[in-house]
Amino acid sequence: MTFSEWFIFFLIIQVIHGLGTWKLYKTAGFNPLHSFIPIYNGFILMKIINRPSWWIILLFIPIINLLIFPVISRSNTFPGLRLLCKRFGSMPQMTPRLRPGAKFPKQSSAVGVLT
Repeated sequence: MTFSEWFIFFLIIQVIHGLGTWKLYKTAGFNPLHSFIPIYNGFILMKIINRPSWWIILLFIPIINLLIFPVISRSNTFPGLRLLCKRFGSMPQMTPRLRPGAKFPKQSSAVGVLT
């Protein structure tokens, strides 16, 4: 691939990522346009998931990036989802499908008991 083809590929990936994280940034109280800025959006994501900002540097080191990327990605899935939902004032109910606009049920102080 030529340089221009790689550049176009990079732009497409960046636009997809920016659109995918737009609402997350908006809900977290950050400017959603920052989701389109390469590298800087990673620093903001680290703030949102409460991870050290220097982890972004690890993504640029060969072999280590293969180990750190799943850790960061895992932070955005189920364990990290609970942290994000707590931060935004709701708790998830792990169901296969949730209707658009449906509210998460509030969780009582007892673990696993929904009210």
